[in-house]
Amino acid sequence: MDEAIRLQPRYAGYFINRAFLRYKLDDYFGAMSDYDYAIQLDPGNYMAHYNRALLRVEVHDYNRAIDDLNHVLAFRPTDYRALYNRALVYRQIGDYKNALADINQVIDAVPDLAAAIFVRGDIRQSMGDKSAQSDFKKSLELAKQRIKRNSGKNPEVEELFAESDADSESEPQEVIASRFSSLLTIADNSSVEHEYNNKSIRGKVQDRNVSIEMEPMFELSYYTSPTELKPTGDYLREADHINATRALRFLVQVTNHPLTPGDADVLNSHFQSIEYYNSYLATHSPRAIDFFGRAMDQLTLHNYKAAADDFSKAINTAPDFTLAYFMRAVAQYRQYFTVHDDNTGSLPPHIGLQAAINDIDRVIELSPDMAIAYYNKGSIMVALQDYTSALSSYNQAIELKPDFGEAYYNRGYVYMKLGNREAGAADLSKAGELGIVPSYNLLKRMSR
Repeated sequence: MDEAIRLQPRYAGYFINRAFLRYKLDDYFGAMSDYDYAIQLDPGNYMAHYNRALLRVEVHDYNRAIDDLNHVLAFRPTDYRALYNRALVYRQIGDYKNALADINQVIDAVPDLAAAIFVRGDIRQSMGDKSAQSDFKKSLELAKQRIKRNSGKNPEVEELFAESDADSESEPQEVIASRFSSLLTIADNSSVEHEYNNKSIRGKVQDRNVSIEMEPMFELSYYTSPTELKPTGDYLREADHINATRALRFLVQVTNHPLTPGDADVLNSHFQSIEYYNSYLATHSPRAIDFFGRAMDQLTLHNYKAAADDFSKAINTAPDFTLAYFMRAVAQYRQYFTVHDDNTGSLPPHIGLQAAINDIDRVIELSPDMAIAYYNKGSIMVALQDYTSALSSYNQAIELKPDFGEAYYNRGYVYMKLGNREAGAADLSKAGELGIVPSYNLLKRMSR
């Protein structure tokens, strides 16, 4: 076994890079198993989900490829490589409406990308749209031109030029197009996060070539991914109380890095749990905790609509059920950014997020000292690009919990977005001191 992997078996990046090498050696199943394991270690790792999606497309596993791309886009809504590839998959399965919506976003961001214009023409032609011919014509014209670098205002587009010469103002069409179909790797040999206490780590972490992302929202989960810095979930009084009742079939944990189990037997236990609740609710007077438990199983299986519906039933049965409001907001947030399997598309603009905000406000009303509720509200406000409201929410979270590293990190991110580099740098430095390792990389990259 590779020495680095033997020494650092919990670092997803090593498995992502080994998967790339296995793929190049035509070891498809070995590459897939490495991506699966990387995702078990780090469920929010967009590279692993993105790469696994590309492999699934190769074997025509289109539905699960879409699931992986949905995961990437839930946390990186303007990841244009993911949008481009999801458009291709939608086109392949005949979902032309969603394919067109995705490819249009790519073209809006990179208007002179001939490959994207050609794909749109192909989609339009399949829809019987006569404007397809103009797309084909424009694609041929653009194919002879180089693609200009972005002005720098769009970091996601700038990622497409990351490998080019910084002094180059443009690149050939085929070079940029190839990046939409290439597997991603972590170009870094630095120590992994759980070596953070080593004084040498800080300088190394700053140079990581990783995407800048906010820390995710907090939620209740049956599974979490422990690290040396945070070996257990966060404490929440309400979660402690619900676990003490032993009313749920599994214990809940508080985390912003939930782990989706990859073991088929574990997943099957949640399907069985849902069947148990179905049978129990059909023969007994409904209790809020039973609806809540079934909702948690649905959330674990990524059935966000069913989860939100069951959290609603729990609330209807017990209108002061704080955690049901809290988790319904999480389910609504996830549902908003997820395209449903029935191809009805995502929720109408802002409706899903406003519903989540309403639920978080109710949580705050019922439990005004819950710092993670303010934190989650801030994250939703960022999604709505209401940065001043997001700052207010993060301020309240930090006031309630002065050692809230994730809140400092996200507030620093927002300050940087607003151009307040001094306040952003102070928050990111504080977040780093509190164990949020990516803050040093974000601080360096956004302070340039």
